[in-house]
Amino acid sequence: MQTQCERFVPLILRSADGTLAADQRAELDAHVASCADCRKAISEQSAVSRLLGCVEMTPAPRGFAARVRARVAPQPSVIDLLNWRAWTLRLAPVAALLALLAWYPAMNGSSASSASQTLPAVLDEWAGRQVQVAGGELISSTSDRDALLAAALGETSR
Repeated sequence: MQTQCERFVPLILRSADGTLAADQRAELDAHVASCADCRKAISEQSAVSRLLGCVEMTPAPRGFAARVRARVAPQPSVIDLLNWRAWTLRLAPVAALLALLAWYPAMNGSSASSASQTLPAVLDEWAGRQVQVAGGELISSTSDRDALLAAALGETSR
């Protein structure tokens, strides 16, 4: 087939299947009138299309697609460990968490020593401030951490 005819290959295939639009049909007919190679290609493709139309299609057995995917899927190898894109995507959440942990003490004006405080110490410090909770109760600076947690969870005072 000539180089100029290659742009007509999709039209020839659609013509053989009977799915060619009317405007494309006119364009193909004008070309085929002067091109013997394309006329031959249309007749061959039409014959193949008719033969395939006669073949009875049977449904695929259960699990066929899964078995094909299992055979086609590449087996893991050592080279997969060197795939920097996969590592980048897997480590992105970890990097974001580390950045957040480094940013949080800096935004609160805390020093490195306060970043290493234990949870009870942080709760005691937080309970020392006056905090408005959702229930409308005001926690005073004398509240202990158990009362603070009870108020935050909406439980009644003990």
